[in-house]
Amino acid sequence: MTLKFLYINFVSILFLSCTGTMNNKNEGEKFIIGKINDNNPVSVIASVKEGSDFLYPKVFLGNEVVYTDSTPTLYNLKEGDNRVITLKKDVNHSYILLEIADPPLSDKWIVLSIVNNKLVAHYKVIKDIIEDIDNDGFLEVGGMEVNEAYCVDCDSAYYNPYQMYKLADKFEFDKIASERLTKQLYGVYLGKERVDTVLKIVTVVR
Repeated sequence: MTLKFLYINFVSILFLSCTGTMNNKNEGEKFIIGKINDNNPVSVIASVKEGSDFLYPKVFLGNEVVYTDSTPTLYNLKEGDNRVITLKKDVNHSYILLEIADPPLSDKWIVLSIVNNKLVAHYKVIKDIIEDIDNDGFLEVGGMEVNEAYCVDCDSAYYNPYQMYKLADKFEFDKIASERLTKQLYGVYLGKERVDTVLKIVTVVR
């Protein structure tokens, strides 16, 4: 009777141990991205790893899931490569920026717009520049898409404009910032879309 009891206990402990291991595996790795209003932590949990990147992440605000991605998108969840930005003029509105790979094009940011601790929209922008270009108190994010150069060792390239977006009360294309950076690069602004017009590079923006 004693041996039977010990055997049942052993099997139960083994089962619970295995169950706990499976649960931990399903939970995946956890990354702290930042905080909203200095008191609501933003974290990401991803259970599938591909090289140094992760797939199918869940984004948490505190203990609540605010965003999941079920597409085979590669996320870079390294510390410092992702951002949480809270608007100074509206502390209830924040943006979470998560880096993703988008080969063969430039890396991107997935931009999550969070209002009153809820996801209201998400966007995708080029991951290059993040700064207040026009000094209006709002950050602009974006950049110029990587594309095949006109030639290897020369000072000309196809027209490929900057695509900048403002992180304000509304997430929107910032034509002024985009035009300013594009003119610094080419000397002219031919619109928002890339065109097969070869232009001389005036100066490198970054």
